[in-house]
Amino acid sequence: MLLSASFPTRKVFGITTLDNLRLEQFLSCHLQTVTAADLLGDVFTIGGHSGETIVPVLHSWTHNLTEDEYKALVHRVQFGGDEVVKAKNGKGSATLSMATAAYRFVSNLLTAIVDGVVVDEVSFVNLYTLNGVDKLPSFITSEVDYFSLPLKLSKDGIDSVSFPHDINQLEFSMIDVALKKLKGDIAKGVNLVSGPKL
Repeated sequence: MLLSASFPTRKVFGITTLDNLRLEQFLSCHLQTVTAADLLGDVFTIGGHSGETIVPVLHSWTHNLTEDEYKALVHRVQFGGDEVVKAKNGKGSATLSMATAAYRFVSNLLTAIVDGVVVDEVSFVNLYTLNGVDKLPSFITSEVDYFSLPLKLSKDGIDSVSFPHDINQLEFSMIDVALKKLKGDIAKGVNLVSGPKL
């Protein structure tokens, strides 16, 4: 994708923190031996921010779940918003969850900017020109220009992005599904922005 020279790829984020919060909370509730705070940074989601584009990465925690429990957890993380809307009888969305996610992301951003500390985060970003993109799997970079990945935040924006080194086969399968859906979603977004406004 060709971008304007003024497009600040290091400073534009699609916040997927909500998906990470849900994963931490739901897994913590299931395990009952660790808090959601204990799982921060140890488990996270990559891919996108809707349904099957959300890919939970559990690292070693996968072994604490049966196959059915794993599938149920993945589904709950991917469709957690639907769960909230259903609980509210269709009369609202996950506003408190979104506020908490925004607070966490902005707090990390401010820590990076004000304190000059490099902070670990996960965000949906444009992969163009970012440090670390050359080390990402080509099956991602050849398919999409945007993807949610772990990244390092500094006062200047994104220092680098990375791909989890210990993705398991189930997670690879979910990434494949996510990429197919993301391609269509990204195309819709690009067409909306670049298309006629009337």
